[in-house]
Amino acid sequence: MADRADRVRQQVMTLDGDSVTIGSTITLAQRREACRMLEVRKSSLTAIQRIALVDAMAHWMGNTGDDELATALAELACGDRGMARDLIFLLTPLL
Repeated sequence: MADRADRVRQQVMTLDGDSVTIGSTITLAQRREACRMLEVRKSSLTAIQRIALVDAMAHWMGNTGDDELATALAELACGDRGMARDLIFLLTPLL
């Protein structure tokens, strides 16, 4: 019998036809890279806003597997589906 982590890992998130596996660890390096991308591409966000956005998305994608909340937050904060997609891929959990 598979444990909860295995079941969550098997879920797939799809955005614009691209799929990524969700439900594992999102590293500090991934979070830093996502913050750097936001700093360059969405300079209107403050440092604390970037950290809060990335941390919330990492929690939902890595711990709960709730891709809908992470996607909605990314699209709202980024205001651009392409940038939101890039942010989601940077925060794709490593298996």
